[in-house]
Amino acid sequence: MGAGQATPDSTAVLGELYELVGQPGLRVVQDTAGLAGAPTSLSKATVSNLLNGRTNPRRSSVEAFVLSCLHHARTRRTSLVLPEGKDTPAYWMRRYDRAARTDTPATNSRPPQRTAAPSHLLDSNHEVVPYRDRRERKILEGWRDDSSLQSSVLLVHGRGGQGKTRLAGRFAADSAERGWLVVQAHHRDGALKLPSRIRRDAKLLVVVDYVERWTPDALVRTLEALSARGPHTFLRILLLARSDDVWGVLEPELSRSTDCHAKPLLLGPFTQGEGDLDDAFNEAVFAFQQAIGLPPEQLPPPHKAAEIGRSPLDLHFAALAAVCARQSGQPVPGDDLSAFLLSHERRYWLSGLKSDQPSGSVAAHLDRFARVVFTATLFGPFARAEDARNVLRAVRAGESDADIELLLDWHAQLYPQTDSAQAAATHLVPLRPDRFAEDFVASHLLRPRVPELLTELLVSCPATRDDANDGYMRRRAVALLNGAGERHLMIDELLQDVHGEVPELFAYINSKGFKYYPHRTEVVLRGGKPQTIYFFAKVPRNAKGQPARIPKTRVVKENPRNGFLTIAKKQELPGEDCEAERRSASESS
Repeated sequence: MGAGQATPDSTAVLGELYELVGQPGLRVVQDTAGLAGAPTSLSKATVSNLLNGRTNPRRSSVEAFVLSCLHHARTRRTSLVLPEGKDTPAYWMRRYDRAARTDTPATNSRPPQRTAAPSHLLDSNHEVVPYRDRRERKILEGWRDDSSLQSSVLLVHGRGGQGKTRLAGRFAADSAERGWLVVQAHHRDGALKLPSRIRRDAKLLVVVDYVERWTPDALVRTLEALSARGPHTFLRILLLARSDDVWGVLEPELSRSTDCHAKPLLLGPFTQGEGDLDDAFNEAVFAFQQAIGLPPEQLPPPHKAAEIGRSPLDLHFAALAAVCARQSGQPVPGDDLSAFLLSHERRYWLSGLKSDQPSGSVAAHLDRFARVVFTATLFGPFARAEDARNVLRAVRAGESDADIELLLDWHAQLYPQTDSAQAAATHLVPLRPDRFAEDFVASHLLRPRVPELLTELLVSCPATRDDANDGYMRRRAVALLNGAGERHLMIDELLQDVHGEVPELFAYINSKGFKYYPHRTEVVLRGGKPQTIYFFAKVPRNAKGQPARIPKTRVVKENPRNGFLTIAKKQELPGEDCEAERRSASESS
């Protein structure tokens, strides 16, 4: 570099790292690169050029230099502890990229136009489409304002995309305006952050989303602690779940700690009649056009318009597909709107690729990133970066630690954490909304060897064994897969295979924290009629039957006297079949 010529900012970043790790010799950096799993080898001349800014280096050479320096700091004879935050390749690569971009005048190029992410637009947490009121909110208000009830629990249920979270959010905001203290409970740690001082006459509303992901004993203990605050506090507990199956286990215990539990409320159709459907569709179309930066334009709804009015997510799928199709000049798909929107989600991923990425490797990078999104959707988010790295290593997302760091950065750029209540868990944020995520998981499982990989992650992978938190990661993955299995037969069959290998993963937990394992056996009833009996045992494998998943036609209930779990038909009719199931369940317990 000539006299008087300024050192590029990107070179200064590498020089800072080199000085921080003790300025090892050029030969040391060259030799250590191979030990650090660098993506390319280094020569002494390359190291010298990197430190002096003589040439425009390849990105792989910069990665190799960073990994070599950090590896040297960890393995030198007297180990060197770097300042917190400066001990990861991601930190230095981010700084290098930022500095390198300032080396080029901004007038030479425009930043690439970022594609809108369908997942962001559809996520109810972002509230892109204005809230549309529904009749169930009046029912919630009547339950909340019933002055004859000191404490009460209400379960609201509906399939994925039915609008439970958005309804609860609006109800909670309205309650806060009316003087209620609103608290959100989170299933990850069972945490309730209550103010240190609550007035004796306070009115407290607790919203518990994803009830099916809680362990029932943790939920019951949390709600009992709330009920014990004293007779002067008005308490309302709103539970949200996909179905009312969880109610059979929770109801016996909740009846002891609250004055009343209302009958579970099933969410009905989102729109009422053709005119209401047209208004809701047009409103969603205009909202998505505004979010993307398109001029407002009325678009025709897709075929089978009556079906899209059943739930907010169905309607928003249709509206966003119409907008994306018009923007890209494509025809609106007739049936699989989710697959169409997932193709646009993959286009969004391209906005995270560096502008100097060789075009021939784009497909390979997108394949790797798809595996990252797949892993995040099933097992994320993570509070610790090291846990996220371990899971990505387990799914073989990258060929080196440098690859893993770049993929983590890429994912964090495209899917930042937006839920302030879960702000600590910022690594590998799952794809949302849930039903969109389930369809993505199903599509990714069509790729070669992915089903075998998922089975490994659920059965034997140490990186997903979260024993300290009662297996939360695997329970969350199974909950999402169960939801997807209702619409994707392939996933349901995969879960059957996994259940046969690890029935421990599918344990049911009663309100007192005891585990029960579902089994089935074939019996012949009076009159020679064959019958499949489902029952619980206290061990994963019972000699009287074989491990089995409980079919959708059955529901789990808890005996209020002893806490035993039993299995009954959802539409119980008096007769020998139901009685035989009850006897078998009771004897096995």
